[in-house]
This record gives sequence, C-alpha cells and structure tokens, in this order.
Amino acid sequence: MRKKIKENPKRINKKAILAVVAVVAIVGGIAAFSSYEAHVINVTAHIENALTVDTTPIEFGTVFPQEYLEEEFTINLSSSFLAEDRVDDVEYVINQKPKPIWPQTIDCAESIQHSFQDIYEAREYCHDNSQNLNCCYLTLCPFLSKTDGDPEDNNDIEEPSYYDPKTDTCPIRQLMPASGRLAESEQDISDIWIVDLKVPPVRGYVGQDWPAGCPVVDEDSKDYGCDLWIEVTDISETNNENNNHLEPYCGDGIINGNEQCEYDADCSTGMVCNNCQCEIENNSACASGDTRPCYTGDLATRNEGLCQDGTQTCVGGFWEACVGDITPVAEVCDGEDNNCDGITDEGNPGGGGNCNTGLDGICTAGTLSCQGGSLTCVQNNSPQAEVCNGLDDDCDGVVDEALTQSCSLQLGVCEGIIQTCTSGSWSTCDYGPYYEAGTELTCDDLDNDCDGEVDEGDVCVNNDWTYEQDFNALSDGDLNGQDSWSGYAGFDVQTTTRYEGTKAVEISGAELDVSLLRGISSISSGSVYVALRSGATNQEQSFILYESGVGNKMVVSLNSDGNITILNNTTPVTVYSNYSADIWYVAVIEFDDGAEANKYRVRIHDGVSWGSWSSWVSVVGGSYTSINWIKVNFHTGVVQTDSFYFDIITPSDPI
Repeated sequence: MRKKIKENPKRINKKAILAVVAVVAIVGGIAAFSSYEAHVINVTAHIENALTVDTTPIEFGTVFPQEYLEEEFTINLSSSFLAEDRVDDVEYVINQKPKPIWPQTIDCAESIQHSFQDIYEAREYCHDNSQNLNCCYLTLCPFLSKTDGDPEDNNDIEEPSYYDPKTDTCPIRQLMPASGRLAESEQDISDIWIVDLKVPPVRGYVGQDWPAGCPVVDEDSKDYGCDLWIEVTDISETNNENNNHLEPYCGDGIINGNEQCEYDADCSTGMVCNNCQCEIENNSACASGDTRPCYTGDLATRNEGLCQDGTQTCVGGFWEACVGDITPVAEVCDGEDNNCDGITDEGNPGGGGNCNTGLDGICTAGTLSCQGGSLTCVQNNSPQAEVCNGLDDDCDGVVDEALTQSCSLQLGVCEGIIQTCTSGSWSTCDYGPYYEAGTELTCDDLDNDCDGEVDEGDVCVNNDWTYEQDFNALSDGDLNGQDSWSGYAGFDVQTTTRYEGTKAVEISGAELDVSLLRGISSISSGSVYVALRSGATNQEQSFILYESGVGNKMVVSLNSDGNITILNNTTPVTVYSNYSADIWYVAVIEFDDGAEANKYRVRIHDGVSWGSWSSWVSVVGGSYTSINWIKVNFHTGVVQTDSFYFDIITPSDPI
C-alpha cells in the first residue's frame, strides 16, 4: 500500500484550531497592535533529487534512411531517496523538447542579438523558438520511441514508434509521453529504457516503397537533435502505523474508485449499503404478495443497453430474491450494448481473427471486424502496382504479368536490352554477341563494352611506338643537345611547372616559328600520349609526328582561336573547344597504316575526363610511309608572349 504525499484534512483542522486559540490568548493579554514577546520557529529542508539518471549523451552518429537503431539508458531511485524510510515510490514521465545548438554559434547570437548565459537559457529559448535553426537543431523528436527495457516490472508505459513494421504503416500516435514508476517496497528501484530511432527518408528522395502518410525529413547532410526530459510527477509515502489514511478508503464519506455507496441512501429502493457495495435488502418486513423492482448488477449499468430491472416479491413478510433482472455480459457483435456501458460493440468483439475475403492475390487475406452489428471480413491489403515478387499484387488473378525493365547497361551494343520477370525473379540480361565485358577487345567501330566509348584504348592500332621520355633525368636548361633533341635553343628543361614527376620543358619569349625535333625508330602504326600546356589562349603551338624528308604528317595544335585542333590533310578540325590557359591537357594520337591507311585520330583529356575520339582524318599530304621524328613547334606568323610547356611522351596511358 502506498500513500500520496499530501496533507491529511484532519491534521489541517487541528493546526487551524491551535492557531486561533493562540491568537486569542495574545490579544487578551496585551494591547492591540503592540508586541512584547516573540517566538521563532526555524523551518529548514534538505532538498535532494529523488532519481539518478544516466545523462550520457545518446549519439547515433551518421545514419541513413531506413536504418533502425537502439540505445539504452537507466533511471534509478537515488541513494538519498532509498535512505529515507518515509518515502517509497516515484512516478515520472519522459518528455521530448527541442534541442539547442550548444555552445552557442556566432550565427545564433547575431540572429537574436543576444548571447546565452548558459545552456539552460539556450534550452528555454529553443522551447519557444524551435524554428530558429541558427540556434536550435532540426528536430529528431518525432522519430524517437521509448521502449521498456525491463517489462517484467509491469508498471511502465512505452511510447511506440511512428512506424509499425508489422503493418508497414505509420499509425496515428497518442500524444502521451512514456512514463514509469519505481517503488522501493516492490524491490523495483531501477528502470531500463531503450531509445529507438527509425530513420525516415529525405524529402525529394523518397522511394516508392515508403508507406503513404509516413513522415520524412526536410534536409539531408544535417544534424538533428532532441532533448529527453525525465520529469518527476509524483512521490508517495510508505504506509505505516504512524501515518493516518492518506488515500481514499471505505467509510471516508466519499464514493471513490470501485465503491458504490457510503450510506444506504446512496442505493436504490430495496437495497442497502454494505462495505460500500449496494446489496438487496432481504430481511425488511413487507406485505405478502407485494412486488417491487430490483437490480443485482452494478448500479452504473442499471437500465443501460440490454440491462433492465427484475422483480422482488414479498413472501411471508419478507422480500424474496430478485428475479428476471438482466445484468451485464461480455460484449458480442450484435449491434447491442451487452455490457451496459453505454457503447455498442466496442472493442471489436469477435473480431481480429484471420479470414478469406474471396478476392484474388494479396487481397485474399483478411481480418474479421465487427461492423454494423455483424462480423465482416476486411481485406488486409489493397491492390497495388504489380512488382516482380511471385505475387498477384494488383489482385487480378495473374502473377507478375507483363513485367519488364531495362538492363543496367544501356549504351553501345547494350542499348534497348531488357529483362523479363518470371516466377518472381528477373531474367539475366543478354547483351548479345557483340558485347565484351570489361575491356574492349574488338576494333569494329562499336561500343562493345557499353561504356559510351567506341574502340577505346589501343584496340584499333598495333602499338609499335617505343620512345618514352618524362624529362625527370635530364639536366636543367637547354633541351637542345640532350637525349638526341636538336633545333632551337630556347626550349628549356625546368622544375617549376610540370605535368608529373619533377621536370618538364618550357619555351617563352617573343619568337616566330621555332621548333625542336628528335628522331625515333621508324614505325607505321602506333599510339603516343603527350602532355601540353599554354600560358595563354591567343598563341599557337603544336606537337607533330613527322616523316623525315617529307614533312609534317600528324598535327595537334593549341590554337590562337582558343581551340585544340588537328589537321585533316590541310583543314583544321576542332577536337576540344575553348581550352584554358595554365591547364595541362593530355593528347593521344593513334595511327595504323594497316587498319586505317594514311589516317590518324586524336582525343583529349582535360584533367577531369577523356573526351570522345575524333573521326579518322587524313594525314597532311594525304599519305605517309613511316613516322620517324617528333617535332614541337611555335607557329609562323604569331608572336609568342607567354610560355608553352610539354611533358611526358609515352606509349602508355599516363592518366
């Protein structure tokens, strides 16, 4: 038995009487409004918390939509509470409130023109101004539930999750916080609570399977927060001989709880009050043959619903038992108020069981429900769009009908390839005979590996190129005379600006048509990569593959019109538009006199990605026998004012 900590009415009256007597004695013994004697009673109290709560922050960290996470915390009766024999139990609630961003940010202080003195002031502000996201976190509160971690004590009330995985719905939640009770007399001095977080999706990125009506969050990549407040709502005293009744009891003159009466007058005719319950008065004198109405059920149910009075008959001067009265019975589904509480068919009597609706597919399963006084089979699922799962989702009697979807690869030879659904599974994608997984192997003017690139890599050339130079091992200064390079003496090996490694080649100054050459082994097919960079977009410089005794054959130019071009015989063709100054570009030149006689093609990497291949174009002059020189050139007729650089020359992709 526990008793609420509140003042006993009898004690209040006694104190009031004593006070009045004292006043009269004083007034009778001294002059009015004078004071010659005083007594001081010191009143003190030592205040301590009744609960001890583990306030370690619950940090879920980075989470993602559809995740379900749990963390637990404990609530205990404090040691000072347990040491006090006068008190026994504590009732509390777990409320949720907006969480302030603490320490306070500059943006917050500027937005409200005020600096909080401490976190308590910040909390009070966010309780009233939670929409100020400079000062308060986006709220996590609606997505938290509190589950009883030790349900065996059977005295805690959980706050359920907004999402019910059993029904895949978000039912409307009662706005009641989780609550609990701890009682030393019941050896229940500690509660474990589990905080559950079901992460909702982000608005604008909600998948089709997220149930309609379920909440979402407005922003991703943001911090969300919520403060849990454990608040004591009641403390009760122990029940011992030194305490009077602090709770209602039979005989206190007030009808409380399950009591029906305090006095006979509280009962109907023919009944008396016995132990606060109305009972039939069978021993009162009466005239034989007299009758009167009677009722043996709970008086609150008399003449409610199907309940009605019976008849008592007087035999031999005494009232017989009540006959014919109808008292409450368990509610059944019949459109009547069987338990006489003023409500018809409440609690879905007879319902809740499984049933068959007679419909097809997922609409077959149903649940019995009491509706209009009879049990009805209500389908559990409504028709939905058909998906590949081996079920009749649209309830038309056919499973997975006419379901197709595009395969993951949809470029090149894979374009238009689809999968079909059979027995709840998608068929394997068949990309056809021209598909080559991984690296493209066939030179056929097709995108065989379905990555958007046609004949990429060296698939269309026999790469006979052997010369490779990264300039890192050469001496600083004039390149002329090093590594068999010859020509203009203004091409310098330097370390300041390079594509990779430690060195590259630079030429600068106001010069017209200057060049540098190097001989290589004669080849008719090959692939070569070179890194190029210009200090401005209004000057011209070229990398050239040259045939000794004949002239330029394959030309890649950073032109003064701001474009990177190649020559189709003598006609410029743009392969990259609007190049930027001081950016490294990698060009690859492919040529194969067998597969594409007297032609070459080029593509450009701009530091981010490879561009598309150019078409195969004719070499300068229309034909060549072999390539046996490399040439780097500042073009005739244009005064060069900014530096031009070139770096690594290699047959292998340097990216």
